[in-house]
Amino acid sequence: MAKLNGEQVLARIKEALDHHRPFSLIRIGDGENVIMAQKSVWSLKEVLRTPWAKRANNPVKTRSARLGHKEKGVTLPNLKLRNQMVRSVRKADIVGILPIKDKIKAPKRVRRPLTNKIFRYYKLKPRFTCDAFINREFASKQEFWEMLRGKRILLITEHAQKLKEVLQSDPYNMVIAGTIIFTHFKQMSRTLKTVKGMKDQFDVALISCGVNAVVLAPEVARLTGKVAIDFGKGPKVIFNKPATAAEKSSVSIINKLGNLKDRIIASCPDYTPGMVSIVIPAHKGLKYLKECIASISRHTPNKLEYLLVDNESLDGTLEYFKTIPNATVIANKVFNEWAEGFHQSFLAAKGEYIVLLSNDAIVTKNWLSRMLWWLHEDSTIGMVGVRTNCGSNHQALKQLPYKTMEEMNDFAEQWSEKHSRQGYKAEMLSDVCLMFHRNLIERIGRFDNRYSLFSGDAHDFSARTMNSGKKLWVANDVFIHRHTI
Repeated sequence: MAKLNGEQVLARIKEALDHHRPFSLIRIGDGENVIMAQKSVWSLKEVLRTPWAKRANNPVKTRSARLGHKEKGVTLPNLKLRNQMVRSVRKADIVGILPIKDKIKAPKRVRRPLTNKIFRYYKLKPRFTCDAFINREFASKQEFWEMLRGKRILLITEHAQKLKEVLQSDPYNMVIAGTIIFTHFKQMSRTLKTVKGMKDQFDVALISCGVNAVVLAPEVARLTGKVAIDFGKGPKVIFNKPATAAEKSSVSIINKLGNLKDRIIASCPDYTPGMVSIVIPAHKGLKYLKECIASISRHTPNKLEYLLVDNESLDGTLEYFKTIPNATVIANKVFNEWAEGFHQSFLAAKGEYIVLLSNDAIVTKNWLSRMLWWLHEDSTIGMVGVRTNCGSNHQALKQLPYKTMEEMNDFAEQWSEKHSRQGYKAEMLSDVCLMFHRNLIERIGRFDNRYSLFSGDAHDFSARTMNSGKKLWVANDVFIHRHTI
C-alpha cells in the first residue's frame, strides 16, 4: 500500500475532475472498524460491548432521533453494511486509515490495530492510502476549495441545507448543484437511485454520513462516473472555522500538482481564482475601441484585468492602450502575429476566466455575470458566446429595433431579462465575444499562428474545443452590440 500525502491526494482528485473520470475517496476510522469487525475478527458480543456500538444503538435527543434514527446513522448488528463496506474498501481509489499514533478519543482497541487485523482477515490491500483525517484538512484549506471552484457540487449529509448556505457565501462561493439529506443506513438504496438520476447535474459529491459514506462514495462514483469524497466531519470544521484568504499561499498548491499539461497555468503563479482577464486585440478603430472600453467600465463590476494586443495600428491605438488602468499591453510589429500576441497575453493573464472581445464590441448590463453563470452551471461547456447584431450565423439577431446606443442598452436589458438562463449548443461561435476557463488552453492548445486577426481563428478554436469533448454554448441571455470596422 502506497501512502499519499495531502498534495498527492489533491492531485489525484484534480486529475479525475479535469478528465471526467470516476473517483472515490473513503476513510476508515473507529466506527468503520467496529462495523467490519462483526462476526469476522470479533464476535457480535464483543462488537456490541464497544462504546461506539452502544451509542449507535441508543437514540439521541435530535431531530433525526425523533424520526427513529440513531446517532451513528446505523443500528447494530448489521452484517449487510459490513459486507458492503468490505467491498467498498476494495473498490475505492484511495482509502484513508488512522495513523499509528492518532489522537482520537476512542479506545485503542478499536483504532489502527483493529484496522490492520481486519485488513489481514479480509485480505484488503488498497493501492493507495492516506491519513483518515484528510477530510478535516481539506475542509480548512483554501487549496481544496480552489480546486472545486466552478465545479457543481452535490451535498449528501444530514445538514445539507445549512452546509449549502455556508458554501454558497463568502469566502467559499461554491456552486451547489443539489442537496440530499441523509441520516440513516435505511436511506442507502433510495439515495443511490436519486444520485444516479442526477448524474448529469453535478461534478463532485461531498458525502458526510458517518460510516454510511464509505459505501456511498464508491457507489456514487460507479453509478455516475463522477468524483465522490467521504467528507466525514468536514462540515463541522466548516461551521466552526471557515477557510480564509489568509490561509492561501502565494503560489497555489494546485499549480504545483499537475502534469506537463499544467505548464501554461504554472507559468502564471499569480493566477487569481474568480478573476476575469479580458483580451482585446486591435488593428486601428480607435473611436470604437474607446466606446468598447467605456462600456466595460460601465457594465462590469467584477474583478478584472485587461490584456490589450495592438497589431501595428497607426491611429493612436497603442498610445491609448497605455493609458488604461490595470492593463498589460502587448505590441505586435506586424499585423499577422495576433495569435502569438494572444498567447503572450494569456501567459501574462492573472484571471481564472479569459474573455476574448472584439475591439468594436459594446458590452451591456450583466453581460459578464451571465456568461460566467453558464461556465459554473455546466462543466461540459468549453466556450461561451453571445447574441449580437451582425454576422450571418445563428448568433445574429435580425431587424433590431434600436437606432442609438441608449436604445441598444434598453433593448439588451429587456432581451436578457426575457431570455434569462436560456442558451443553446452550437457548432461554431462568432468571435465578437468568447469566454472560457483558462484550463481550456491546456486542454486544446494555443491559438494557431497560421490565422491572423479574426480571420479563421475562432473557427479553428471552436473546432478544437468540440474535438476535445467540450461543448460550444451560446448564452441567449446576453446581447452585445458590434460596430463593423
